[in-house]
Amino acid sequence: MKKLLTIAFMLMFATSIFAQDAPAPAPEEEITKEPFNQVTIWDFVFGVGYNYRKFHKVKLYKASDLPSYFYVPKTRNDGHGQGNGDGVPGQYDPNQPAWHDGEEMYEKPVHIGNADFGARDSSGVELNIGIPCFRHDALRIDALFGFMYYDCDTKIHTQTAQTEYEMQLHTYDIGAKATYKITDRMTASLSLGPSFNFSSLDTSSNGHRSDKDSLDMGVFASAGLQYWFTNYIGVGAEVRYDKVFNDVSTRYSDLDLDTWNTDLKFLFRF
Repeated sequence: MKKLLTIAFMLMFATSIFAQDAPAPAPEEEITKEPFNQVTIWDFVFGVGYNYRKFHKVKLYKASDLPSYFYVPKTRNDGHGQGNGDGVPGQYDPNQPAWHDGEEMYEKPVHIGNADFGARDSSGVELNIGIPCFRHDALRIDALFGFMYYDCDTKIHTQTAQTEYEMQLHTYDIGAKATYKITDRMTASLSLGPSFNFSSLDTSSNGHRSDKDSLDMGVFASAGLQYWFTNYIGVGAEVRYDKVFNDVSTRYSDLDLDTWNTDLKFLFRF
């Protein structure tokens, strides 16, 4: 009996010694060290996602029933008439008692209504990348480069007109983004800067076409929240306002690009 108690005591003593010498389990990786404290200048944040832009209704016009210009036919009178036989004003030459071809007459289109874009046409792809330029504790400031693309189309049919509108819009951003760490996994951000809006318009009305490519300057400002699942993968959501200094328009359309938009995107750090 004494031998059994002695053996049991020795086993318990040896177990306690081994337990003290055994290495402690490694602590779980803390995300608090990133994405700020251990980030180098090459730590890019890349975002890709979905953007919904609430475009204004596009104003559509119909082509005149007359051509865009016409010439007054030659009509001879006594040299002092006030018009020709068709009742169309002409150009009077006092040295010759006759009416000559009139100058080009421009017929303005008639406004027929404001067309709305569908949800599909008001959404597009968004890409951006942030390159860190400054960091201090929980604050990080990035140089921001972004791109958004939209493909929009709509039309209006009336008894006297059929007007169609198609636009491809490319928006390029160059700005600054300030990010602040709220918790271990959540950050908040503010962004602003200039934007470059390249639009390609194709409009038609009653068989007449009017196309135009234009590049318009603007500015943007946005605010958002980001959540990081790991040190390298996260999601983000932003609310943004775009101010574009000119409308995009053709003879048969006019669209104001000053809009609110929202986005949801995946974030990757590398």
